[in-house]
Amino acid sequence: MKISKLFHWLYAIVMLLPIGFIFSRCLYVIFNDNATASFDLIDTFVESVNSINTIGLFSWAQTSFLVAPFQYIGDLFGLPTSSPVLTLFSYWLDISIMWLVFDVIMYVPLLVHRWLDKGIIE
Repeated sequence: MKISKLFHWLYAIVMLLPIGFIFSRCLYVIFNDNATASFDLIDTFVESVNSINTIGLFSWAQTSFLVAPFQYIGDLFGLPTSSPVLTLFSYWLDISIMWLVFDVIMYVPLLVHRWLDKGIIE
């Protein structure tokens, strides 16, 4: 497997991490539900989404400078500034920009070297 494919899989996993967290938390509640506790899947889902802001893995996206456009749009629609939706959008945008920077650092020099190698007179 090429190293570039490995990094693309890593990118996909990191992008889907919040969805996996929400899904796994809902499954945990389903399979560990007591007979005495009332269970509502929608409440669990909403609680899981709301807990995104408190998880250290995602909460850093709340303080990113890239959250400002989402907060502005959220203000237009009446979302609170600490909304988990804004945190998730900011997280995805932050990860995408980090991936873009990584691509530029790793693959542009490789591309330039390929172009230079084609220009060699043999």
